[in-house]
Amino acid sequence: MSPKILFKEMFFVCWFLLICCSVTNILKKKEIYSLKERFVTVYSLCAGVLMIGLYTFTDMAFEIRYLSVVTVMSIPMIAIYLNQRKRDAVYYGILLALVIGSFGISVLYYRQPAANRTNPAGSEYHRIAQILVEEGYQNGYAGFWHSNILTEISDGKIEVWDYGTTSGGLQIENMEQWLQLKSHINHLPTGKVFALLNSEQLKNTQWSVEPDPSDILYQSDQLTLFGFDSYADVKSHL
Repeated sequence: MSPKILFKEMFFVCWFLLICCSVTNILKKKEIYSLKERFVTVYSLCAGVLMIGLYTFTDMAFEIRYLSVVTVMSIPMIAIYLNQRKRDAVYYGILLALVIGSFGISVLYYRQPAANRTNPAGSEYHRIAQILVEEGYQNGYAGFWHSNILTEISDGKIEVWDYGTTSGGLQIENMEQWLQLKSHINHLPTGKVFALLNSEQLKNTQWSVEPDPSDILYQSDQLTLFGFDSYADVKSHL
């Protein structure tokens, strides 16, 4: 198990235990809590249950990061609980050990170079941006996880049309409307146009005309970079 996964799981377990202890303690010892403290605890708990239920019993799109709202909402409830246990040295000792352990794992993890602890293809972005700039490409297409980072790495020299997180393959008509220039929705890239695909997108792209090997500017196990003469040239292959 990687340090990243272990850290996340330790954090989740610690946080979940604190929430359970907070709820259990207020149910057993209601008399030691003020009316305001009980209200905040019940409110935090209901908000968390509502958020989880919203994604569990509806067809709304879900990502694990959306639960960060539940984490934030539970902070007041946990703070109230810890304040009630502030004289319990053993309890605080255990909690401190868990925090230090989690912190130690996170330090070991984040000491690694960024390219080693994120996307395996992370170390390739600089090389890809360099190739595009050297070859005179200023506009092109890439998925959500690759688009903005290319613009950032190239200091804005590369403008990328983001076609979203789909793994279904390259598509150049329906652009992602989140974290993208509004002009990309209605305007097409001009000049030479590139297309960056990960291995899954490459496999699932339905080419009407297979690109020539000479169209490949860069290729690895994770990423493939195509170069085309224009938007019309890209479209003629799809």
